[in-house]
Amino acid sequence: MKLNRLVAFVAIFVFLLTAFKPLTSQSEKPAVIPIPVEMKMKQGEFILNSKTKIVSSDKKEIRQVAEYFKTWIEKPTGFKLKYGKEKTKSNAIVFRLVNNDSL
Repeated sequence: MKLNRLVAFVAIFVFLLTAFKPLTSQSEKPAVIPIPVEMKMKQGEFILNSKTKIVSSDKKEIRQVAEYFKTWIEKPTGFKLKYGKEKTKSNAIVFRLVNNDSL
């Protein structure tokens, strides 16, 4: 009887280990909608915080999207993100318009 329980436990344990993918797989890309034109996967993580900057051009369409995101993210996080300069390289969310008919 104890052997049957042990076999059942091991079988369930092995099933659970193989049935689910790891939550943080390097080969998987994050689900982002709309699909970005370019996304560079690197080691580490991006942590949104109160010092994160919003970067966008001065074009009206892009600024509207950036402003919408800025307003939208403020509600759940409480962060009042500020705008950064185009050359901001770190801790920034960048909005750009890409003119490419193949997208």
